[in-house]
Amino acid sequence: MTTIRSWRREDLPRVGGLLAELAAALGEDFKPDAALLAEHFALMAEAPGVYRNFVAELDGRVVGFLTLACYRSAFHRKGTVLVNELAVEERARGLGVGGALIEHALDLARDEGWDELEAGVMKDNEGAIRFYKAHGISEEYLLLGKEFDEA
Repeated sequence: MTTIRSWRREDLPRVGGLLAELAAALGEDFKPDAALLAEHFALMAEAPGVYRNFVAELDGRVVGFLTLACYRSAFHRKGTVLVNELAVEERARGLGVGGALIEHALDLARDEGWDELEAGVMKDNEGAIRFYKAHGISEEYLLLGKEFDEA
């Protein structure tokens, strides 16, 4: 059975490993930086109304994580919950871990009265797109982005 809980500082090495696995699966040249991850963890912990971070455990072992960003806009009555990151260990895929994480996010958004839940997905990540659609998250609009080169 999958257990979802808020992430803790001691989860960060495992979260970093999941980020590395996700990056490799997406063909991204990304190496998690433990110090930067710890800094982000601390900054997000200072804004619990904006950032919600969870891990999924199977048999007491972290096999997935979810980060949410909750934000307001002038257009929406209450605001939006954005799935910022969702990653599941490759060998735990197909075991309901990702589903448990996204259902947790949907429940949180509904229970707190947010207007919607959004998820950004790389446009060629067909598996993730199918996953989100299977959980009732449909294509509503196109999210555009621009990445900046590191200085």
